[in-house]
Amino acid sequence: MAEQIYGRTWIASQIDGQPVVPGIVSDLLIAADGKVSGNAGCNSYFGSAIVDNDAMAFGNLGTTKKACPGPAMGQEDRMLQALDSTRGYRLDQEDLLLLDAGGNTVLRLTLGQSA
Repeated sequence: MAEQIYGRTWIASQIDGQPVVPGIVSDLLIAADGKVSGNAGCNSYFGSAIVDNDAMAFGNLGTTKKACPGPAMGQEDRMLQALDSTRGYRLDQEDLLLLDAGGNTVLRLTLGQSA
């Protein structure tokens, strides 16, 4: 199942059950070697992911440090918190659901373009 998530851009549609702010894109790209990159809403981020069967966790996440208007920064904070709390995932048709330790969806991402 993991090979289906690698090398594709996933675009956030919901973060912690709330829709993303219109016009502000938060995305995620997981490379087959475990490197992670994307835009959290304002800043770019980078780090690593461990994917094992249906388990997933992100580590060593860093971001650029530019300031943006409040809605973008708020969405970015929520996105980074969702990534930090991710402990699993599942695919739901064209969506990638990131799950917390309790199995709750913390981030819903829709398939974008292949990298």
